[in-house]
Amino acid sequence: MANRIKIDPEIEALMGPRLVGPDADFGFSCSTVARGSEIEITYDKAGLSFVIWIRPRTDRSGSDASDFYLQTRMFDIGYRGDPPDSSAFDLMDAVAARVRENESVWDGRLHGARAKGADSDPLVSGGRLEIRVTRKCNEKCPFCNTDQSAVNVITEPDEIDRTLKRAAELGAWKVVFTGGEPTLADGLPSWVAMAKGLGLRVWLQTNGVIPGERGYWDRFQDAEGRPVLPDAVLVSFHTRFADRVGRITGVAGTLENKIRSVRSALELGLEVGISYVVTTMNLDETDAFPAFVADTFGAGVELCFSLMAPAGKALDNLDLIPAVSDVAPHPHIARALDESRRMGITALVLEVCGFPMCVLPDHIKQFDAWRPGRDAVKMPPDRVKWDFCERCALDSQCIGMWREYVRIHGSEGFGPVPSDRIDS
Repeated sequence: MANRIKIDPEIEALMGPRLVGPDADFGFSCSTVARGSEIEITYDKAGLSFVIWIRPRTDRSGSDASDFYLQTRMFDIGYRGDPPDSSAFDLMDAVAARVRENESVWDGRLHGARAKGADSDPLVSGGRLEIRVTRKCNEKCPFCNTDQSAVNVITEPDEIDRTLKRAAELGAWKVVFTGGEPTLADGLPSWVAMAKGLGLRVWLQTNGVIPGERGYWDRFQDAEGRPVLPDAVLVSFHTRFADRVGRITGVAGTLENKIRSVRSALELGLEVGISYVVTTMNLDETDAFPAFVADTFGAGVELCFSLMAPAGKALDNLDLIPAVSDVAPHPHIARALDESRRMGITALVLEVCGFPMCVLPDHIKQFDAWRPGRDAVKMPPDRVKWDFCERCALDSQCIGMWREYVRIHGSEGFGPVPSDRIDS
């Protein structure tokens, strides 16, 4: 019998199994549910698919501002794709009726990840504050997973100042500046200085293009002209080949800048992580990437592997998502992790943008999620687990796999890990 995907309980409770279950009304089946500032529900019938989207009315902007089917008091509801027959519009009417019944609950639970306003507290999780100081980016990666649902999108300088101060009051000990590309924000040096002055540990996530410019870090100073730098940087670095950079990041000729950004950060004594997102475009070089890192930067960096996530711009390029059965086994991620360990480089598979530990049970100690005794965060609504997950010794430390990934590639490569397989 095929493995059955579990329906997200919160979505099911709000919509009801007749609208999101495998046997939805009007002869449809629901294959995926994605949550963000826009809810997307994919329906299938007779081999055809279309998407019903639900969007807060205040989020309407751009060319599709009026491209909706109907409205409730708080939401626009529309569709993408070609409805297979007239019953699809009956289905949309049923979805709209359900949204109206639970309108305040939908707004509170499903759209809580929207940017916080001036009168709201920032979202601090586990002592960590993440601020997206811009949505702009100087690269065009086709696998970018940043979308309109991003948390703490705060671009006004005064509001960023207020958010940093309030986060410190709420007990945050770490702030991550990200975007878009945060180095495009003119105020970044002053925000780093403020965060450090508040006693916060500062991380900067960057694609490394601008920090690779000569003298970039000279602008990071306090009022007296003393250097005030981040504690750590995470540099996106998805290929070692100059002729591949353009295809992978959408902007050619930036490899040397990325190399200089890592080297300069190391020379300044910053902690440095290198983010490597595995796609079909760089899968073939993944196993050799640790050797490039060791030869170019030495062993003093942390190498972070993740898998292309089906979110944001990546939803338009789903063909770039490789199957874990191609990524994880020898010779790709498994060999890359082995090679990293052999070279003395700390390497790990990230939790939120990685894949479950059951894919590589012999390497679980190199997974960010491997923290014995720690329960995982609540499984996000765009993730799924299977019935067999309940028999897995790693279940409590796992947030599942993306629903959209499973729709594309299925359940091959996943399975329960018995407790005697885990080397404690």
